[in-house]
Amino acid sequence: MELLSSKKGTNGNLIITLEITGDESLSFLDQEENLAILLNQAGLLATKSLLSELDSQASSLKVEGKVHYKKSVQKKSTKALTAK
Repeated sequence: MELLSSKKGTNGNLIITLEITGDESLSFLDQEENLAILLNQAGLLATKSLLSELDSQASSLKVEGKVHYKKSVQKKSTKALTAK
């Protein structure tokens, strides 16, 4: 089992190609775990692709009264060092 490729299609959608084959030398549980790992990799690629498209303006989000920023534009707070 392996992730063969991932690319953007002509209309901007993500195309992920997987190769899934059973391995008779492995137990069913091991094959199931390998499949879960493979599908997780595909899911991570899809999520990364979607997130990169959604936050193109680096805008902040307000959730339950708390403002969240994209890491690259996050407000930094600094404290002056004081001698003791």
